[in-house]
Amino acid sequence: MTGDVFLVYEPMFGYNMMTGELEPILAKEYSLKDQTMRVVLQENAQWHDGTPVTSEDVLYTFELHRKYNTNMHTHWNYIDAMKADGQNAVVFTLSKKNYNPLIMKEILATTLILPKKAFKPLEDRCIAEVKAEKKGVATADDVYEKINAFKNDSTPLASGPYSLYAYSDQKVVLKRVDTYWGNSLHNGNKPAPLYIVYPIFKSNDAGNLALVQGEVDLSENFIPQIYNRFNQGVGTWFKEKPYFVPGTIVCLLMDSPKLLSAT
Repeated sequence: MTGDVFLVYEPMFGYNMMTGELEPILAKEYSLKDQTMRVVLQENAQWHDGTPVTSEDVLYTFELHRKYNTNMHTHWNYIDAMKADGQNAVVFTLSKKNYNPLIMKEILATTLILPKKAFKPLEDRCIAEVKAEKKGVATADDVYEKINAFKNDSTPLASGPYSLYAYSDQKVVLKRVDTYWGNSLHNGNKPAPLYIVYPIFKSNDAGNLALVQGEVDLSENFIPQIYNRFNQGVGTWFKEKPYFVPGTIVCLLMDSPKLLSAT
């Protein structure tokens, strides 16, 4: 799960839209000096099987995005190198050509860290299968296609507060992991819901109808004239316009060949 909710896999930091700050998740702190960004992991961060989340997991995750054309492959435009600094720290060397610490912060808050012990065997198996099918040649695109075919739907090894419980064409159900390592960050308190159900609607209108009828607790759908729904029990973050907390920065991109060539 991506965006602002990391219930199964987790990034190193979370972005707080209310304060504009990065808050610790798998990592507890970062520091920037010249072109070097050092990230320190939480010592007690664990996968669901009780094994620790380490710098090797972070390195392997970023290496996957470097080798394969994932939706985070372009992160490497801003990273020249990386290395482990012990078991609980990673040092990134930021790109000289595209030096951008703010983009690097975004990368830290959006890259979901994967367990090397689970995904390295998967990658190796996919490479072997492609070589067997392609007479010994395994291109990155072919291997990535094989990896993408893996559903990962049998109790995924992850680090977050929830794990996959069931799914269908109508809904995805997550169940709380009571032994979640991050409970210690919240005075030992567990997340309140035992289950989180994500219903899959065929249209925006169907989702809005379910919200009004009390069939869902939370919705991010666009609801026209939402103020007319207040008397039906629908609430918003703000009671006046804009009603919602904005999650993106509005920008204007100039589509000009001359401007593009100049930049």
